[in-house]
Amino acid sequence: MLRVVRAVGTRAAPRTQRLVRGLAVDGKIPTDAEQQYGPRKHELELEAKGEIAFNRDPIVPPPEQGTKANPILVPSAFAERVVGYEDPDVGQLVWFTLAKDKIHYVPDIDLYFKLYPVA
Repeated sequence: MLRVVRAVGTRAAPRTQRLVRGLAVDGKIPTDAEQQYGPRKHELELEAKGEIAFNRDPIVPPPEQGTKANPILVPSAFAERVVGYEDPDVGQLVWFTLAKDKIHYVPDIDLYFKLYPVA
């Protein structure tokens, strides 16, 4: 029995194919921009031209907005948009989905929101 174990333990491990692809082309490491795809690549291309792909600025409404008669208008090119606000009690972000043609009430901050369609 000991001979079998010793024989198995002394065998060399078989060579395997290298499954990892190198990122370097012509000996150079690609930049962050060269490795991007999809929406991030589109965003970087527009930033290089001085344009903004995705507006991440917060919406700061006038004090008179936020009532049921005058809800806070959130711009969107889609039928739905995810919106977040900071919970005043715990300071964490709370997210909800705004749908087209509906007014959404948030009791934590006592404000109304409505989706505003943009092209």
